Amino acid sequence: MILLTFLSFLVVAIYTTIITVSFEECPRSISEACYRYTNTKMFAGLMGAAAALLVPPALEASTEVSQFLVFLGFIATGIISIAPKHIKSENMESVIHQNVSTLLFYVAQTWVALNMPWFLIAWIGYAVYILVKYRKTNPRLDMYDRLESAKPVLWAEAITILQVYTTVLIGLL
Repeated sequence: MILLTFLSFLVVAIYTTIITVSFEECPRSISEACYRYTNTKMFAGLMGAAAALLVPPALEASTEVSQFLVFLGFIATGIISIAPKHIKSENMESVIHQNVSTLLFYVAQTWVALNMPWFLIAWIGYAVYILVKYRKTNPRLDMYDRLESAKPVLWAEAITILQVYTTVLIGLL
């Protein structure tokens, strides 16, 4: 099960690294990579594979009460992977992606809270990072641009991913 967890994480890490190196900057979110590559099937395949590889170890690491959330997270990841375009001008796909991404975030945080509640403390570091980054930006920019320069969505995704994978690994030990 630990091997499946590492393989799943490796898929996400390699994909994100390829995107970052290819374009010489961090994307604003993992989904933004779909705008950088014309092949959205790669995003769908890799995210679907990462989620599928994580289901068995996550179920084993879960409390009985939280196992349903593993399945809900898997379904949400599948929906996100087949509806990767999240910019508002793209209508229904955008609405689906944004709403299901929000659902996935809450599902993941609830799952972490039910299995390793102390690990939610990672959000303090996130808040500090965003505040520091915000204060270092040009005050002449509007609030949205100042916040966006910190890439808050990408770092929220990164924290959530690390929380989930770490919770699975600790739960398997």
